Parts: sequence; C-alpha cells; structure tokens
Amino acid sequence: MHIPLFDFLKSGKLLAQILQLNVKQTIIYLSLQGNTFSSLLQRTFNRTPIMDISGMRHPYHDKNDYFLEDNIEVKEPLDLFHKWFQVVKTDTRTVEPNAMCLSTCTKYVVFCQT
Repeated sequence: MHIPLFDFLKSGKLLAQILQLNVKQTIIYLSLQGNTFSSLLQRTFNRTPIMDISGMRHPYHDKNDYFLEDNIEVKEPLDLFHKWFQVVKTDTRTVEPNAMCLSTCTKYVVFCQT
C-alpha cells in the first residue's frame, strides 16, 4: 500500500490507522520511501501484558492550556532563563534542574536541541 506522505499528514489518516491497531499484538514497520510511507511488514504476536502500568501516568496540560507571550513577565530570553533557573534549582521536586530542552520556533517550524 503506497499513500503519498502529504495526504497522510494532511488528513491525519496515518495517525488514525496506527491508533486503530492493537498495539499489544501488532508491530508495523514503516519505511519512508521517496515521499510515501510503505507498510512493509506486519507481524502479530499473541502476548498478554505482564502488568498494567497505566496507573503510573502523570496528568499533563490539555489542549486548552495555553502559554502565551503575554504570560511571560520577563521578555528577554536569557533573563527569563536566569529567573526560572533560580527558582527551579531550589525546588526539591526537581531532580535534575540542569537537564533541559532548548527550543526555538517560527510560525511553521520548531527546532529543538537537548
């Protein structure tokens, strides 16, 4: 099955098809070939879960929680980082305050470096 990558991304069909799979039983190997995704191999395993780990999940913000520039007190990026780092390095809930991800973005692209 060959479907243009743009069509998948535009319609969200790729995500929908992956979500319809029974993840516990199916592994799908996809390859990027030119501008199309190819479904190369589908293998089914009949395994039962060893334990239920769903209770370990932490709640995250939902799509209605926005963090806008208006919410930032300090507009200068380095000053904002300094203010944040002063708070987080004394917070006992933060295990490793120097572990971070720095991201920049434009209207169309997000760049990230860990």
